[in-house]
Amino acid sequence: MSCRSDGPRVSVIVPNYNHAPFLRERLLSILNQTYQDFELIILDDASNDNSLAVISECLAGRSHRLVVNDINSGSTFRQWDRGVSIAQGEFVWIAESDDVAEITFLERLVAALDQGEAAYAYSQSLCIDAESCVFGNIKGWTDDYSPHLWASDFLVDGNFFCVSFLAIKCVIPNASAVLFRRKFYLSPFSIMEGIQLIGDYLLWTELAMDRQVAYVASPLNRFRFHPGTVRMAKRQIYLQECIYCTTHILDRTGAWSKPGQLVFLRHHLLPLWLSIGLEPASPLDWWRHRKGYQLLYRLHGPGGLAVALLRAWPRSVMRLLEPLRLFVVLGGSSVFRRFRNADKCAAASTGKSKGR
Repeated sequence: MSCRSDGPRVSVIVPNYNHAPFLRERLLSILNQTYQDFELIILDDASNDNSLAVISECLAGRSHRLVVNDINSGSTFRQWDRGVSIAQGEFVWIAESDDVAEITFLERLVAALDQGEAAYAYSQSLCIDAESCVFGNIKGWTDDYSPHLWASDFLVDGNFFCVSFLAIKCVIPNASAVLFRRKFYLSPFSIMEGIQLIGDYLLWTELAMDRQVAYVASPLNRFRFHPGTVRMAKRQIYLQECIYCTTHILDRTGAWSKPGQLVFLRHHLLPLWLSIGLEPASPLDWWRHRKGYQLLYRLHGPGGLAVALLRAWPRSVMRLLEPLRLFVVLGGSSVFRRFRNADKCAAASTGKSKGR
């Protein structure tokens, strides 16, 4: 995908669906950026609230492009594809309509990308509620890997970033924190057909491979959590797509031939998947997540997987063993009792007959 030399440096794409309460704050945080060489593209996915009125009021007299769908697309990633297809900038910022940015967001991330050839740069994020009050820092999402790595800016090899971190979980939990090079963009649907929940996760992995990733430690993005936020609403689908993403990374980077790169993965992957829903509690669960278990088997080996399961989530293993325990305690004991009683009766009857 080529970039026009005479166009804006950055394309800001705002996909919106029923986020009227947050749109004003979002749009003002874009319009007030200290870096102003950008075009603004608003994509409304058939909102049924007053989003269009808010957009019209906020952007009156400001250059922008508004694309309104008559019918909801059914996927935010289809909106991403549409936005990128009409973008002209060298860099793309997908600014989700319910999030907020510091006014120096573009200035800092454009500078990070100008330092090298990274496929994308992203910043640290703060968590805000529906009233825009800060209640947390996304850095906690990565502290279990390293409390120090995400404390400072870095530029890192993309394959290392994928195998060491993205193969375990999406360490970039908010798309609004990312600025990427448009020429590298791939539709998430071209990576995995029918993707529903982790299109951003797949995109970050695909963009990073064989390239570089830049990170800015300053919390320049504010990630909003509110009752309308969709987070893991479909846990089983989410887990299946995560399994696909991990497999995709290991196969694409050739990490299987470099066992030393898999140590971190062995330590973190299984506990996380178990927390999402990879529970060995019934044969149905084993079958449903067979691809995940096949990957874990390949990663740990047979003995290693058994030990990892025991260490990672004893409760799940106990649920797996519960039918056997019940058989021994209930069925087994009654069977053994029946045999013992039969033996006693036989011995007693033998003794009586001998006495006669």
